[in-house]
Amino acid sequence: MKLYLCLLLIAIVCMIFPIVSPSAEESEWEILLELDGFINQIALEGNYVWCAMNNDGVLRYNKTDGSYVQYTTENELPNNIVLNNWIRCIAVDKKGVKWIGVNFGIISFDDTTWTAYSSEDTGISYGPNNVAIDHDNVKWFTASEGIVAYNDTSFSFFDEYNNKICIYIDNNNYIFVGDFAKNKDV
Repeated sequence: MKLYLCLLLIAIVCMIFPIVSPSAEESEWEILLELDGFINQIALEGNYVWCAMNNDGVLRYNKTDGSYVQYTTENELPNNIVLNNWIRCIAVDKKGVKWIGVNFGIISFDDTTWTAYSSEDTGISYGPNNVAIDHDNVKWFTASEGIVAYNDTSFSFFDEYNNKICIYIDNNNYIFVGDFAKNKDV
């Protein structure tokens, strides 16, 4: 299957302060959880909302009962590649594995085990900016040094596509990537 990379000129940064949800009956936003830090990216998994937090680790919020668990280097996050609990991005794959971009690599979490992938594994020395999962369960990470894809067996590194900040995969499995560059052809 052919994958098409379309380079966009749009750079998207997602920073949300509180976790909010609109109430269908009242057409008003309801604050579900007030946080001290920024949320860089949000991923949904059933009744859970997973948040990649700036300097506050990974937060798992339970939509059913309002409880939450915060994972940091002090309790479970691998501290060998996470600096200051800064989590850059997060996505959940088709198997329920969480894929997390951190300062110096990538972490996966299968609800039991945290696995760290360093620059030797991924090809990038600094953490990814964003992550998305395609229809074939391939994990795509954007980074300043290029794009990294992981197919559950090996990493592929595409260094000709550097300075990428955001990624989106549509219903047809087309991959859209945004970068920092100006005045480039799309």
